[in-house]
Amino acid sequence: MTPFQSLGDASVTLGLIYACVGVGCQLGPLLWNHCTPQKEKSLLFAVVIAFVQMGISYVLLVYSGSLGRIWGMFAATVLRTMGSSIVWIYSTLLLQRAVSGHMQGRVFAIEQAICVLSEIGSIVLGGIFFDRLEWSVEETCQVMGLVGGCVSLFWVLVYGVRYHWCMRAEGRGDGIDGGLETAYAMVAMAEAEEENSLRL
Repeated sequence: MTPFQSLGDASVTLGLIYACVGVGCQLGPLLWNHCTPQKEKSLLFAVVIAFVQMGISYVLLVYSGSLGRIWGMFAATVLRTMGSSIVWIYSTLLLQRAVSGHMQGRVFAIEQAICVLSEIGSIVLGGIFFDRLEWSVEETCQVMGLVGGCVSLFWVLVYGVRYHWCMRAEGRGDGIDGGLETAYAMVAMAEAEEENSLRL
C-alpha cells in the first residue's frame, strides 16, 4: 500500500478514503433521485444499475495504480459507495412498500442482522485472504469484483421477472401502482378490524 500513500502516512490515507465514502454516500441518492421515478420497476432497475456500478468500482480499484494511484482509489471509492447507498435506500423503500406496517419492524430487524453478519463475514474473509492465503490487494479486489458481478447478474434476473410481472399487471389494467394501492387498502382494513376487535 506504500504507493498509495503519496498524500501522507497510512492514517491520513485512511482518513481520506473514509471522506470519499461519505461523499459517495451523499452523492448517490442526490443524483439518482432526480432520474428515478418512485415506482417499483424503476426502483428495481436502479438497484440493478447500482450493483453493476459497484462491480465496476472494484475493477477500477484494481487498476487504480495506472490511473494516478491514490486518485484512482478515491474515484473507485466514491463510485462504490454511491452504488451501495442506492442499494440500501431503494431496497429499504421497496420493503416498506411490500411489507405491511405491523411486520416492518421484524423484517428490518432481520435485514439489519443479515447486514451485520455479512460485514463480519467480509472482514473475516479479508483477513484469511491476506494472512492465510497471502493475497495482494489487487487479487482481493478482483475476487470482490467477481462477486459483485454475480450479484449484479442475479439482480438482472430478478428485475427481468419483476418487470415481466409488472407488464402483465398493466396488461390486465391493474398496474403496479394500482396493485400496491389495493394491497395497502386491504392491510389498512385488516388493521382497522383488529383494532375494533381489541376494543370490543
